[in-house]
Amino acid sequence: MPEQSLFYFNQMVEKGLKPTSNTFNSVLSCLIKHELFEKACWAFDQTHGVLELNCYSFRIMIKGCCGVGDLNKGFELLDQMGKMGWPPDIVSYNVLIDGCCKNGHIGEAKKLFLELGRLGLVADDFSYTSMINGYFKKGFKKNGFELYEEMKARGVVPNVYTYNMMINKHCRDGNLDKGLELFDEMGERGVAYNLVTYNTLIRGLFRGKKCWEAEKLVADMRKAGLSPDTITYNTVIDGYCRARKLNKALMTFDQMKASDQSISLVTYNVLIGGFSRAGDLAGVGKFVKQMEKEGLTPSKVTYTILIDSFIKSGNIEKAFEIHSSMERAGLISDVYTYGVLIHGLCVEGNMKDALKLFTAMFEHHLEPNNVIYNTMIYGYSKQGSSYRAWAFIQEMGDKGMVPNMASYRLTIIVLCRDGKWQEAETLFNEMVGSGLQPNYSIYAAILEAKEKFGSK
Repeated sequence: MPEQSLFYFNQMVEKGLKPTSNTFNSVLSCLIKHELFEKACWAFDQTHGVLELNCYSFRIMIKGCCGVGDLNKGFELLDQMGKMGWPPDIVSYNVLIDGCCKNGHIGEAKKLFLELGRLGLVADDFSYTSMINGYFKKGFKKNGFELYEEMKARGVVPNVYTYNMMINKHCRDGNLDKGLELFDEMGERGVAYNLVTYNTLIRGLFRGKKCWEAEKLVADMRKAGLSPDTITYNTVIDGYCRARKLNKALMTFDQMKASDQSISLVTYNVLIGGFSRAGDLAGVGKFVKQMEKEGLTPSKVTYTILIDSFIKSGNIEKAFEIHSSMERAGLISDVYTYGVLIHGLCVEGNMKDALKLFTAMFEHHLEPNNVIYNTMIYGYSKQGSSYRAWAFIQEMGDKGMVPNMASYRLTIIVLCRDGKWQEAETLFNEMVGSGLQPNYSIYAAILEAKEKFGSK
């Protein structure tokens, strides 16, 4: 369809007809929408100078550049607009600011944002929302919150996207009260809630173990004339599963089927995960069979959940059988799969095979995360291998990771048992320097080791 549009447009030009800039913009938009950026560039270059383009033509192309990550070309087009006599406008700048943020170039976005005032342009709700989102995506939470306060102080009213983003951030940070406060503020300001607003808060309430409040919000959503979508149902099912309310999860699953919502692999993974955490292997098997009966192929996530399920039930041999089936299915293990297997081996005390898997990760170009390092430290500490545990702590530090409290405590204690109290003291100082507060058992272990081995 988009290529046909371009073909007929070219036919018009070849026959001496002069299409309007609006007609050309429709063709450009169609090409960009269908991810045919190269063809859009070709059409834009060919038409430049033949037809009279307007600022909308350039904005469409700038948006296309941002979509494929070609920000340099986007900046060139913005510069061309100025050279052609079009004064800077907030819409064009917003498109590029948003593109920079989405592509992770928050520094460039900030330069453009600050340039607005110099050009006599006023940042609007879109400008602020793009920037705040950009800060949050890069992990600059403080900057995002500060910009939100600046937005309100300057009298710019947040839109539904701004509110959804802020509510989501507060909920993920565990600050549910602030999320609910913003929800109420939306109602007071007359900003209409949408499905994303409700789904975000429902997920936050379930994560905060407020099942009743989440149920009430689902009911309020229905009263407001919004029907739950697939995300809502999956969120509610996951919430009940995590709260160990499996009967309610099944009731919601039945409601989802009755509402003709699409039952996807995500839904089944949520249910399999829920029954796995509850130790109900029969329930896990039932949903795996049901999923396959409906023609859904288990994903890497499904296999990892199953592996974890068998490890937690103490059947590590079956867990490795599932892992082999996963690899035969052509699925490559990721960090999470390795993490689950390594955890199972460490709990069993099989550090030889745990180390083999840990080493295999590097061979497959996978970088172990802090969870895996802490698991290995736990395994070696339980085994009494003080120097191996200490070596893993040092390796974490070299890679910019901070061991958790359990890793420090277990390693210090096992070093003390081996009479290596000086190394334990060194590790103690590292722990305090990282901002962790030692507990009584750590002090007691070091003092006891000093008394027992200090004079030797």
